[in-house]
Amino acid sequence: MASIITIAGEKLFAAKAQANEQLDIDTFIFANVPGQDASSSIYRSETIPSEHIVHQQSVQQYGRINDNVVVYSTVLDSVTGPFNFNWVGLYSSVNDTLVAINHIPITSKTVTENGVAGNTLNRNFGIEFSGIAELTGINVEPETWQLDYTARLNGMEELTRQLAADMNGKNWFIGDGFKVTPRETTNSFKVVAGVGYVAGLRIALDADHIFVISNYPQFVYVDAWFDGNSESVWKGKATFIISSDELDDYIDNTGKQHYVLKIAVVSSAEDVEDLRNIKGLAEKLDDYSSEIERQVSESTQELSGKVLKNQQDIEALQQGQPTPIITSFDVDKPELIAHRGFRGQFPQNTMLAMSRALSNGADSLECDIQVSADGELFLFHDDQVNSLTNGSGTFTALNASYIESLVFDEVAGTSFASEGIPYFSELLKLAKTKGVYVYAEIKGYRNQSDIDLIISAIEAENMEQFVMLQSFDFTDLEYVRTKNQTIGVGYLGSLTANYESYVDSLSNMGHSALLWMYTAILNSPAIVQYCKGKSVGVAAWTVNTDYDAQRLKKIGVNKIMSDISLGGV
Repeated sequence: MASIITIAGEKLFAAKAQANEQLDIDTFIFANVPGQDASSSIYRSETIPSEHIVHQQSVQQYGRINDNVVVYSTVLDSVTGPFNFNWVGLYSSVNDTLVAINHIPITSKTVTENGVAGNTLNRNFGIEFSGIAELTGINVEPETWQLDYTARLNGMEELTRQLAADMNGKNWFIGDGFKVTPRETTNSFKVVAGVGYVAGLRIALDADHIFVISNYPQFVYVDAWFDGNSESVWKGKATFIISSDELDDYIDNTGKQHYVLKIAVVSSAEDVEDLRNIKGLAEKLDDYSSEIERQVSESTQELSGKVLKNQQDIEALQQGQPTPIITSFDVDKPELIAHRGFRGQFPQNTMLAMSRALSNGADSLECDIQVSADGELFLFHDDQVNSLTNGSGTFTALNASYIESLVFDEVAGTSFASEGIPYFSELLKLAKTKGVYVYAEIKGYRNQSDIDLIISAIEAENMEQFVMLQSFDFTDLEYVRTKNQTIGVGYLGSLTANYESYVDSLSNMGHSALLWMYTAILNSPAIVQYCKGKSVGVAAWTVNTDYDAQRLKKIGVNKIMSDISLGGV
């Protein structure tokens, strides 16, 4: 079973948070999608399968689990149906946005008829997003039926297993516990009673285990798992497998995870090779000592490299070239990125804002790119031009000539009324002249191939090393990298967990950064260290107080994106 927040949902969350508006999520959608595999990954760009919808109904209950997790629930009662479904969506009707998706095995919803009672099903969506409780205005405790305690308990069990493995070693045994030895009877062997750990799971053998082998050689495996029932104490259990094959961990038909470890090789009736690790914690200490020595060696080499890098930066600046600031973690002063040209102080995404931002302390510039109906690139944030200008219509459906004629509401009737919507090329020329870096969000296009236009514009100004293209849609970044290996790529998001796969992918792409909502970073500082270990930069958005900027700086964030010029950065 897979569940995920959509890209559209995350964009909506971010937009509402930036605008300080309440987020309303009100509808469950049920569909039966032919050929859907519940175990496969969900594409975050997935949309509502309108032709396969079988039922819709309102959110009936919600609750706050913590500041960053809320749960939405609905009940399909016995008079609702009948239908089958394998797709569930959480939808915001007021914002016309699919927020989250759940793929499940085909489930039947029956209805009461002919004296036979229909079934009642509960459906819940847990939404994790930094500050989601405040954003949605949800402050009530959830009902017990809204919580999936199975998942929580499984998580606790897994955490305990991992802690044991981290502290004492993954696979190890105490003394002679689980040692395989020959017995006096020919071809007879025993596993000695004792205690051991397999994949961090503690197992105990209360009495010697006797077994017989008729063919040689054979491997002896211990098969360990966590088991129990509603009336028993749950604990690690083990059995033994004698096989000449190489075996691996597996999940049984009840869904239990089994950890399989080879503990001996029996070559003959008298020849047994003991494969157990009995060092345990001592081995871990040896590993830590070796790791410390490795880190000291790497730090010495890194320091030497930084001295060389700083000299190269000085030479580049002397030649009037901007210096890329992507993944470096060696600056005491964070890079201050002017979000839409310090939109809190100047008319956003205008050339006036960009030039004034540089005069007011910005180290680099951030903008949004939209493509017109006739393929021209402009700086503009919203999908509809009427939200910010005196015009109307969807940006990507408008021609460049019409867009050029628009006036921003912010400057209408002022001496800056002539400040129109600029072309992306204008910003590139300014950045090149001033020697500054540009973070450009891929905001709106007719189709993904329009990204080629953006790449071509950057290449035309020889700015490949000094522009990072950013997006909430990871496939945009993958597309960029297939076309150009030099332009920076940055993933926009706000997850406090499950971010590792994105960082790993960014690391493989190179010249990359994670551009994350600042509250998510503060709630999960491990994001910074994980990125650092993968040579992926970290930028925090949108940080509008010196206090938050300093908090982020203390945990290692060295890119601060802000709507205003922060004095403390």
